Amino acid sequence: MVDRSRIDSLIEYTLDNRLIEALNEFYHPDVIMQENCQPSRVGLAASLERQRAAHAMTAEIHEVKAAIVLHDGDNAAIEWHAEWTMVGGARFRIEEIALQRWRGDRIIHERFFYDPAGFCNPPFPSPSQLVAAK
Repeated sequence: MVDRSRIDSLIEYTLDNRLIEALNEFYHPDVIMQENCQPSRVGLAASLERQRAAHAMTAEIHEVKAAIVLHDGDNAAIEWHAEWTMVGGARFRIEEIALQRWRGDRIIHERFFYDPAGFCNPPFPSPSQLVAAK
């Protein structure tokens, strides 16, 4: 069972925009991550690559907040609110649920649920576009 303080530490890394460090510190090497109904990313290396690409496309972060945190045994759910501006000026806001399954002190599975229409300021880049933009 994951300790709640470990989840709180992950949240602090995220609020501090230390996302690469968070992946390395809190995610299992065999992690499976999934955005809504997109294909899963398998393995930590794939998620690190996607995060680096997203970081390179981000000009400014305006808000990141963990609005609600639920914890039950090896499971956690975090409601994230975030707003940022991408290189090129497009501004996005998202409210999403990150549903996590932990194995010991590392996340082994995480799926993000959000309304994709929230990214229609223009449409948010797909995971393949983020990787291709590197």
